[in-house]
Amino acid sequence: MALNTHPVDRRLAPLPVAALMAIGLLGASTVSSSATDGSPGITKPTVFAPFNPNAPACSAPPGLAKVLAFAQDNEREFMQGVDRGLAMAAKDRGLEYRRALANNDAAKMVEQVQLFLSSKVGAVAAAPVDPASLSHSLQEIMWAGGFVSTIVPPPATSLRPQGWARGRCTE
Repeated sequence: MALNTHPVDRRLAPLPVAALMAIGLLGASTVSSSATDGSPGITKPTVFAPFNPNAPACSAPPGLAKVLAFAQDNEREFMQGVDRGLAMAAKDRGLEYRRALANNDAAKMVEQVQLFLSSKVGAVAAAPVDPASLSHSLQEIMWAGGFVSTIVPPPATSLRPQGWARGRCTE
């Protein structure tokens, strides 16, 4: 498995979603830093209080590296843009950036994410080859206190209520 650190090309505009994922590292939860099986997380619809900019800042979990890592599924153009955006966002925030390319191999991606876990990276963004096979590894990162984000690249299936076709209600 090859982990690459990419030079940043300042001419490329960062992707807003990439910036938000990197910011998430700074506000990562205060979960224990051991990667044992933990809570399944929020599994039912939940309403949260509005963001409070005056709330006290949380602290990053101890023992995690200031690293934003990207588990990339393949080299298609959209994913290359995500890679560039994440690299730029990491650099702007003083974070190390790592990328692992799975080349559409689900088992390889699980190994790469497990390496991120053992390296104690603080944040992982993943474009899963196979979400089901990767989910437990991503949960382990969260249980260890790391920030996790996933990317669903286009073309994504759009879900719409029954009765709607071509922009009109067909009841």
